[in-house]
Amino acid sequence: MSLLEYLYGKEEISNPSNNLRVTMHRLRSQLREAGLPKSEYFLLNRATGIYRWDERIQVKTDVQTFEDELESARQEKDTEKRGRFLRKACILYKGEFLEDMGLEEWVIVRAVKYKEKYKKAMRELLKLLREKEEHEEIVQLCAKAVKLYPYDEWQEEMIDSLVQLGRKEGALQLCKDTS
Repeated sequence: MSLLEYLYGKEEISNPSNNLRVTMHRLRSQLREAGLPKSEYFLLNRATGIYRWDERIQVKTDVQTFEDELESARQEKDTEKRGRFLRKACILYKGEFLEDMGLEEWVIVRAVKYKEKYKKAMRELLKLLREKEEHEEIVQLCAKAVKLYPYDEWQEEMIDSLVQLGRKEGALQLCKDTS
């Protein structure tokens, strides 16, 4: 799908190419205002009509950082360090990937992949934290996970840690809220 088709679809626009140029100008202005170094940001190959990111500008996305932390955890043999990488990844994760574009097939595929990676990292991190009896941290991590995915298994982990912390009333209330 071309950028023109994506942005304007089947709308009747008298000059879609000009609209795209105006949109790119606005985007460049917003990127400058956001603090990125001065650049065109997107370079147009006039022969193909394809825009690409200016590779002279180094960008690291939250998704890339999330993946990097998971990869560091995967390679780490030391349990303590592994836990730190997993913790960073789980804290960085903010929920559904490109939520506003959720109907795009490529977005759905990646959203499912990242959610599964998050769940796997959380399960491993919670196991490490249970072994160290770090129940307060488990409660905090699970509270975030419950907000992101209220129908997943995180309430059970949270309830168990609340009981371990002697906060039985909080655990009972969470049981009621969950059911």
